Parts: sequence; C-alpha cells; structure tokens
Amino acid sequence: MRILIHCNGGPSVGVGHVVRSSALVEEAVASGHDVTVAGRLDGNFVWHHLDAAGATVVALPEQVSVEGFDVVHVDSYDAAVPGRAGTLFSNLNDGDFGRRPADVCID
Repeated sequence: MRILIHCNGGPSVGVGHVVRSSALVEEAVASGHDVTVAGRLDGNFVWHHLDAAGATVVALPEQVSVEGFDVVHVDSYDAAVPGRAGTLFSNLNDGDFGRRPADVCID
C-alpha cells in the first residue's frame, strides 16, 4: 500500500506534527507499506527524523499529487493540504485546529 502523510515542522512551527507522523511512518514501513511524507519541513532534525523512520521525504512547495496513493493522512493545521481524489483520507485535528472532512478523524 502507498501512503502519503502531510505534516509541517521546523523551528518556526515546532516538531510535534513531525514526531507524531514519524511514529505512523515507522509502523507502516514495518508492515511493508511505502510511505511518502510531504510538507513544509525545515531543519536537519526534521529531515533526519523522518528519514530514519523510513519515509521518502518531499518538501513543499514541490507539487505533490495524491494520485497513486491508497491512503492520505494529514497532521497539519494548515488549510493547504493534498486533496482527497478518491483515496482513503484520515485527519488528525486538535479541536477546531486542523479540522477538515475525512473518512477517519482523530481528535
């Protein structure tokens, strides 16, 4: 299964979204899935953390299409996230922060 995870992290926004996402990456990779993480990712800590978890990392604003992914998971308060395009879509929100329509919502 191909999984796309969208999160942002770095000195200006913190690393909480990245750390949570890297735990999902580790479990998905250990289960044999192919995981790509895309977002505004700044700093060596963030890149190393995701790389060590086993993800292919893509920095935005590079164009990222959800086409070809089976699952899209978003852990971001940012409104600019990949569209659903018929894939299974999960979203992690904190109350009203980051809330968006999804097949699975985690608050």
